Amino acid sequence: MPVTKILIVGANGFVGLEVLTLALKNPYLTQIYTLSRQLLPNNLSSHKKVTQLLHPDFNTIPPALYETLRDSGVQACIWAVGKPNLKQYKNLDEAREVLIQLPVKVAEDLAKVCAVPAMEAQGGKFIHPFRFVFVSSWGAERDSNRSLWVWGESRKIKGAAEKALVDIMEASEIVDSKRSFEVTCLRAGTVLRRGKDLGTVIAMGTTPSIAVDLLARRAIGVALDGEVDGKRILENAEIMGPDWADINIING
Repeated sequence: MPVTKILIVGANGFVGLEVLTLALKNPYLTQIYTLSRQLLPNNLSSHKKVTQLLHPDFNTIPPALYETLRDSGVQACIWAVGKPNLKQYKNLDEAREVLIQLPVKVAEDLAKVCAVPAMEAQGGKFIHPFRFVFVSSWGAERDSNRSLWVWGESRKIKGAAEKALVDIMEASEIVDSKRSFEVTCLRAGTVLRRGKDLGTVIAMGTTPSIAVDLLARRAIGVALDGEVDGKRILENAEIMGPDWADINIING
């Protein structure tokens, strides 16, 4: 059964807004739920495909909200929350809350409330798990004891989130011999403005970076179709795809 309804968390942000914009143009998606603390721009919130879910604190989202997603038939979530630089947070505790605690809490609740019903509602021989697409970052490191030369704290925070999300996947209920909750981490480099202008192309060719529209398009693709090779981690070059990755000599 194809995915036709998704949840986007962080649709007011740079990446999330691009995900929402492209999702609205996707003919296979009939309903897009957004979860955020603030209202979307009017031109997006008024779209017939969009249903806004507002809550001031993702740590205290009521069960009724997840039940709404379950009863509506949502089958995938794209998580695009967080600032690109740890210096943009008040302190490391705030960064860990936003970048680890929040996605893990929401993923736990989605796995508990929505995952099994999403699978059981599918007809036919080939049913798929509830898909959770996590926008991570280049160089994410799951080994908290490893010494890192650059961006150590940031990379370990993202790695800790990835590890916790995979733990949720591996603990999820089994339906038809499959785990009911599937996690894919997109390790994007520096996210650049959309398009193919010369500056963007040069940056993508020489640094671990990616245009926001390429990242958003891949996130939607994974949410709809899963990852063909069954990979749980896609590095920056894999997110870009072969046509673009060929120009990048160091993006990993």
